[in-house]
Amino acid sequence: MLCLSGEIIIELSDKLETKKIKLDSPLKGVFVPSMIWSKQLYITERSSLVVFLLISFCTSSALIRA
Repeated sequence: MLCLSGEIIIELSDKLETKKIKLDSPLKGVFVPSMIWSKQLYITERSSLVVFLLISFCTSSALIRA
């Protein structure tokens, strides 16, 4: 996840522990591994977040094709 503009707090949780990370620059990013829940708190107006998704567990037949 990258915050392209504004300020966003990313809250990561694995049921045992919760951690908060502030993203306020497109130069900082967060990798969220599997089995970790994330919640985004948009602190400033017009904040924008980009999320990159890696799908390594799906077969090509499981994907939706247009």
